[in-house]
Amino acid sequence: MQRKVLIGILLSVLIILLALLVWRKDHGMSQVQRDISESLERAKALKAKRDSVARLVEEKRFKKTGYAEEIENAEKKEELEKVAQNPVPQSKHETSVNSNTTASDVAVTIVSGGSASIPVERFFTTNAMDGLTPLGKQTVFKVGDPVFAYAGIHAPQAEQVRLEWIDPSGKLLPPSEYVDIQSNTGVNGYRIYKQRQFQKEGKYEVRLYNGSGELIGKTEFTISGDY
Repeated sequence: MQRKVLIGILLSVLIILLALLVWRKDHGMSQVQRDISESLERAKALKAKRDSVARLVEEKRFKKTGYAEEIENAEKKEELEKVAQNPVPQSKHETSVNSNTTASDVAVTIVSGGSASIPVERFFTTNAMDGLTPLGKQTVFKVGDPVFAYAGIHAPQAEQVRLEWIDPSGKLLPPSEYVDIQSNTGVNGYRIYKQRQFQKEGKYEVRLYNGSGELIGKTEFTISGDY
């Protein structure tokens, strides 16, 4: 009888121990699962936070880039409007002739954007100068008379101009004359003159070139035995 009771007690203890083992196993697995689940949740939250930060950075970069492009487009538009309002003059030939002008009075002017140019009425020949002031215009001279070529140059910048004399046959009379001019865009421009005398009758020509080698002025005069 006592043996049966003892066996019963031992069986009860074993059952209790097995129950405890099962409970610990189940409890331990649940904790591991909870730990894994929490880790996954934290990873998801961290990824979401990183994605959010990345979106904010991208939005700021896009806004900054878009703002810069907007400013650049506005500047380009303003520059185009200025160019449209103040176009750069193209090089062109202009000839001034009025009812009292003879063939020998005609002067050709080439107007160029940034280099020296000369209005037609400020490039001519004369027989006398008072300092830098020409004493009238003259296109017919006697053999041996002094011939002054006068120019009032519109000079946006300092440069060197070249004056050439052409004989009746169209040949260049050496030497060509070079003059250094300073910037002057006033009413009279930068004034220069050169003088020569001629012993051969005929129609002569004076040409003026700017520092870029462009022809900016041309005028004709006649050497005659009689006026």
